[in-house]
Amino acid sequence: MENRLSEETEKKEAYQKKSYKLFVAWMAFFVVVLYVSAVNEISFGGLGAVRSNCIVIYVTMDLLMLLIYIRQSIYWINGVTYEEAAAASADERRRYAFRHLRIFLAATVLYIGYCCIPTSVLALGGMKDSIVAGGILCAAAIATIPIHL
Repeated sequence: MENRLSEETEKKEAYQKKSYKLFVAWMAFFVVVLYVSAVNEISFGGLGAVRSNCIVIYVTMDLLMLLIYIRQSIYWINGVTYEEAAAASADERRRYAFRHLRIFLAATVLYIGYCCIPTSVLALGGMKDSIVAGGILCAAAIATIPIHL
């Protein structure tokens, strides 16, 4: 009994203090990157501004998931409280964050694959490219719902 209590105490002591400073910094970074990419009309490999901006969104989302994985700040993800995160082991937190990271990375790969299809083949236009990007991102978010700590 005492051994179990000391293990639980170590878990709580080893986990970080509750803070959203880094998350707020990521949000500010996200806004700046989106603003800069929109104003400068970036274009990766001739993909066009819309597809390139959508790739920027995907990559920044992947960076957020990677940051959550590295820091084990899983309470930044909806559905997990700080108390639940603190009570979980480091392996459980990493596994939970990695599952999310893997889904968002797969969504990024899927969207980049979509971008590799020439616009002349699809002839969808910028608005429909945005809808496809949003749909894939929403599907990724929905795919994370069944993941539990």
